[in-house]
Amino acid sequence: ATPTVNASANQSNVTATPTPTVNATATPTPTVAANQQVCGTTIDSSITLTQDVSADLTSPGGSSCFYVIGGNFTFDCAGHSITETGAGQSGSGIYILASSDITVKNCVVNGFGEGIILLNSAGPITIQGNTLNNNTFGIRVENSAHNNVLNNIAVGNTRGISLSSAPYNTVTGNNASNSVADGFDLINSNSNTISNNRFCNSFTKDVYSTGSSSNTASGNACTTTTGFSCNTAC
Repeated sequence: ATPTVNASANQSNVTATPTPTVNATATPTPTVAANQQVCGTTIDSSITLTQDVSADLTSPGGSSCFYVIGGNFTFDCAGHSITETGAGQSGSGIYILASSDITVKNCVVNGFGEGIILLNSAGPITIQGNTLNNNTFGIRVENSAHNNVLNNIAVGNTRGISLSSAPYNTVTGNNASNSVADGFDLINSNSNTISNNRFCNSFTKDVYSTGSSSNTASGNACTTTTGFSCNTAC
């Protein structure tokens, strides 16, 4: 069966299509073969990209470029880009589903419905050092706990970073600014640690929080907020 995320208003539909699996080689820094560095690849073991990847996911809409599932490995883009070339923000750049002990890092993800989406994961998943541009959601964490969102740059997306029904996560050192809607959304998400982030200059709210409690916030910069207080203004 194809896993699907049904999003609410102002959110896109994400569908992960089953695809061939990449087999990593037994090297210290395994890489994906050039003919497998394409959208529609399932990642289930450690890999390092060696080239940029792009595709038009608007037809059929709602698919994912890289579908990440399993545990105990690292997906390192090594600074390479993953880009949706279609007319609209469609599908997801990196879709992480029901996984644990995975690190996704050093990716530049452009133009998707979700740049990186983490769904139904008990953690720990670490999303670190990525750059998200011109996506509907830069990073979206939903129904997932005990994960780390660290030192990412999500600038110029509709929504920079979003946690929904996502408790006990750590969001630290990120820049989620200049969003069309909100820089950071905290929706029905409790007991998270949110520290040393920059949520600035977003059109609707720098931070929007609702239905969330017992979160620990420190060292954050933001100006326009609902249900959230920052230490310094932008």
